[in-house]
Amino acid sequence: MVFGGKTTQSADVAVRVLKESFAGAIMLAANDTGLLKLEIRRAEDAHADDYQHGSDTAAEIANDVVLELERYFSGELQAFRAPLDLASLSAFQRLVLAHTAHIPYGSVHTYGEVALAIGRPNSARAVGGALARNPIAIIIPCHRVVAHDGRLHGFSSPDGIRTKAKLLAHEGVLMQDECVQLNNQREA
Repeated sequence: MVFGGKTTQSADVAVRVLKESFAGAIMLAANDTGLLKLEIRRAEDAHADDYQHGSDTAAEIANDVVLELERYFSGELQAFRAPLDLASLSAFQRLVLAHTAHIPYGSVHTYGEVALAIGRPNSARAVGGALARNPIAIIIPCHRVVAHDGRLHGFSSPDGIRTKAKLLAHEGVLMQDECVQLNNQREA
């Protein structure tokens, strides 16, 4: 099975499919350490035969992530608790994603603010590059990072920034024409 351009054949990896959400179908993979991958796909590109049981620990993590995602999409969950496995990423990408993982529900940061927060004030473009390769979208909420003027930039899903806009709107972030109102991010 091909998942994210790579074949997953390990008996230790659990793969699950969440067929329906307003963001699209979601495929995710976990190992014994944590969630490895989460992809948003079109419903016709997510198949039940992509399911892999994996080890008992990986299966438990994957099943828990599906339940958390269902609660997030229904408006019942604002913070994910799933363990993550980011070991295959560069140190810089892990630093960017660790900061991004702590951006609160309903809030946005700019690429420049993330760069400043991680101690690399001149690396806003590199932050954008690291977020473009975020292997665990939604759980690591890269949708909460926008341009300095509030404009939305790329998002890895079939509908791109329209999905990013839907996720932000779901969280109550004020937007107009796919642009975040940075001074008053959240509805009262």
